[in-house]
Amino acid sequence: MQLRQRASSLDVLWDMVAMGEPGTHMRISHLHLWLGMLIILSTWPLTGHAQHTSLPEVVIPLRVTGNRTMWAMGWLTYSLNFGSQRHVIYMKIKKFFMSRHLSVFTYTDQGALHKDQPFVQKDCYYHGYIDGDPESMVALTTCLGGFQGTLQINGTVYEIKPKNLSSTFEHLVHKIDSEESQLLPMRCALTEEEISRQMKLQENDNHILMQSSYEGWWTHKHFLNLALVVDQERIRYLNGNLSRVLMELLMIVHVINKIYHPMDVEVVLLGVEMWNEGDQVTATTIMDLLNHFCHWKNVSLNKRVQNDIAHLFVKRRFGIYLGLAYVGTVCIPFLNCGVDNLVGGNLVHFGHITAHEMGHNLGMIHDDHTCTCGMQACLMAETDNGVPKFSNCSYAALFKTYAFANCLHKEKKPVSKYKLELCGNGVVDDGEECDCGSSKMCVKDPCCREGCTLKYGAACAFGLCCKDCQIMASGAVCREADNECDLPEWCNGESHECPNDVYLRTKPSVSASDNEEPSSNVST
Repeated sequence: MQLRQRASSLDVLWDMVAMGEPGTHMRISHLHLWLGMLIILSTWPLTGHAQHTSLPEVVIPLRVTGNRTMWAMGWLTYSLNFGSQRHVIYMKIKKFFMSRHLSVFTYTDQGALHKDQPFVQKDCYYHGYIDGDPESMVALTTCLGGFQGTLQINGTVYEIKPKNLSSTFEHLVHKIDSEESQLLPMRCALTEEEISRQMKLQENDNHILMQSSYEGWWTHKHFLNLALVVDQERIRYLNGNLSRVLMELLMIVHVINKIYHPMDVEVVLLGVEMWNEGDQVTATTIMDLLNHFCHWKNVSLNKRVQNDIAHLFVKRRFGIYLGLAYVGTVCIPFLNCGVDNLVGGNLVHFGHITAHEMGHNLGMIHDDHTCTCGMQACLMAETDNGVPKFSNCSYAALFKTYAFANCLHKEKKPVSKYKLELCGNGVVDDGEECDCGSSKMCVKDPCCREGCTLKYGAACAFGLCCKDCQIMASGAVCREADNECDLPEWCNGESHECPNDVYLRTKPSVSASDNEEPSSNVST
């Protein structure tokens, strides 16, 4: 299905027919939070972003054994010496932060949408705490070998990552600070006319959302279904390696989950879309990009992936702003979205950015002087500070959101299928040979015809082992090796799909020596 859209064809006037109101158009501009229900355009300045203000310390994590009770409960224990102290870390595998059947959408070089459910390593993400500090936080991954992630100890946040080319399991620990002298005030422009427009836009949806009850709002976990979209420039930054893009997203969601854990909110990644062949929407300002993305999401992504919140990750600077989102829109399908600027490679920082903007979707506004979290600043401060803790004000805002957010009131974890199954939706569903989308798109498709069957003479229409509508010969490389611990994959000459991504695997035993690391997806 040809889904590429030219930027010039995207009208900033949203067609309300898609929203259930025929013949009405409304320009989406700055929005405002009013009585906890109206929407505001929120931004997070880039100036003063979290940074390393001191030299890193070299540490070697040592495995601590002997506590059979903790081991039986799935906890691993490691000792790290940094900051002139010995820190004992307890951590265990984090489960259920991605769907068992995670859907990943990409595009062929002909612009057709392709869906895959790739194998994803799930036993290399850890969360935990530090002995002696009940307010501490640990979020680590070992998927690429060694520890990579964040440690929060006694109000101080550290980043840990493996030291390159180390043969003795050495790591670098950085203290994350923010330069207060560089912080710039939040800048936002609103008019009474714009507020009035958004009040009208929200009247019908707010009436529906307010029908739910307060009862049982904090008696168990709440599950938030998340969809993520990655722009082409971020994919290019990772050399077009889609497996690496996915691994980045999983680490970011892991960090987000650790941040939201104290709120009893579990974020579950249901779907990912990668704009590997070109961006589906473009804009010159971050405000316009958010509007265009929300429009595209409503007419395209929502039909394929059920989501409570969807965010677009872009590798592009928009002046002093790191991100932008609508406030209080978590259960409004055409506005529950945000844009996050991912420049560089600090995945922990990206997790903080996204958690902040998702906080706006959940009804949180920027902290003021009355807000506290036990640290100098909190996550919802208007300027980026690297602190992954919510304030009392953010908790109060989430309380109000639970009153109307029906989509968060899930009794169990999401089921595996979240797509509209019918011929012509551009996604190959069960029983279909292909799906080229609309009649107009099918005319242009060289392999697939209307009715979701292959054209005469075509053996395939998509897949890494499909070229010019024919299955590639056995032995053709369909996925190159990513590193020395990855293995290439070859077509088998019979299927249009590339075999699952395979890695060399090292998995030390539970009784490993003190300087061994936990299991990882690849060795380094």
